[in-house]
Amino acid sequence: MADNYKCTLDAKGLKIAQKELNEDPGDRLGSVQKFREWILSQEHLKCPTDTEYLLRFLRTAKFSQLRARETLEGYLTMKTQNPAWYDNIDTKDPGLVAFLKSGYLLPLGFSKRGHFVILYRAGVLDTRPKAPYKMNDIWHGAFAALINYLGNENVLVNGLAYIMDLTGFELRHATYWGTDTIKKSSKMFQGNFYGRFKGFHYYNIGPAFEGVMAVFKPLLSKKFRDRIHIHETLESIYKEIGMEQMPVEFLPDDYEGPNAGTLEDISNRLIEKLQTPEVRDRILYETSDKWRIDASKKPSDVPSESFRKLNVD
Repeated sequence: MADNYKCTLDAKGLKIAQKELNEDPGDRLGSVQKFREWILSQEHLKCPTDTEYLLRFLRTAKFSQLRARETLEGYLTMKTQNPAWYDNIDTKDPGLVAFLKSGYLLPLGFSKRGHFVILYRAGVLDTRPKAPYKMNDIWHGAFAALINYLGNENVLVNGLAYIMDLTGFELRHATYWGTDTIKKSSKMFQGNFYGRFKGFHYYNIGPAFEGVMAVFKPLLSKKFRDRIHIHETLESIYKEIGMEQMPVEFLPDDYEGPNAGTLEDISNRLIEKLQTPEVRDRILYETSDKWRIDASKKPSDVPSESFRKLNVD
């Protein structure tokens, strides 16, 4: 794709990028070019090399070239090994659209802490064999939405916070995923993808999900485990996220302030956004099955050059 990059960080985002991610605006494009030249010299890698794409990995790696390389290789490995999940995602695919219309995942905007909030409603998942969407549609929808969110530089730099609403979550939902799926998904988002995951807020946990957590939690790094928060009431979530970011259905009847709209409104806006020609084409491009890693062509490890120091996010 054409590379006409222009930084879109606002003043707050630029300050965070410099302070927390080691980003030097004067050296930004030079760092990208260095990363690009390394990729082009690697016979085993095929991936996009435009500035927007490569910056996501560099920012996630706090501009450590070594860490950015490792994350990119990890992502391409996961993509190559799981093509049904990550390849050729079309946001007009009927199964993907049916999944998004369910209201399972919804973007709520920036919290009062500055993180971009995504609401997951695990209990609405249709697990019937004749459901209008299949598991691959779920992954396609969730991944397409994530690519779209993180394509916004301010979202990537400020980081993501998740609200996991477990209302209605039953044993059939837990068994739908299976242990292997849980393991693969946890691996993807711990060091093998770009993004800053700043908080996981679980609400209305019941026995069925406690079983999932017993499998899932040991797979997480200490950093991720420390960012898990359990909420017994919505009021507790309001303190972390803010009320104005919440859907109407998650607010008290007597609340008259700003809100994110109804669940249906938010879902429709997400689908409309993902189906705009620009966003749809970008997602198709980034998820193309031509982007791969060929481990058989990977050169032997060589002594690493000098890299910026990597701090834990």
